[in-house]
Amino acid sequence: MTALWAVDAGGSTTTAILPGTGEARTYGSVNPASVGAGPAARTLRDLFGNVAPALGGRPGAGWIATAAVDLTGD
Repeated sequence: MTALWAVDAGGSTTTAILPGTGEARTYGSVNPASVGAGPAARTLRDLFGNVAPALGGRPGAGWIATAAVDLTGD
């Protein structure tokens, strides 16, 4: 069975459901429009740094739900 994970990336917080455990973890924003590129990238690396070991080397499938607004566009 494929391990499943999910991420709900909101503007102020991000919630991830870790594979195999169903555990929900809350992180800061991964939206660069909200927190800047550096902090958003660090949070995303931290998040996937928790998802990867939870997979335990097994294949997995996941979903990321996010919305980002480009402040330079329409």
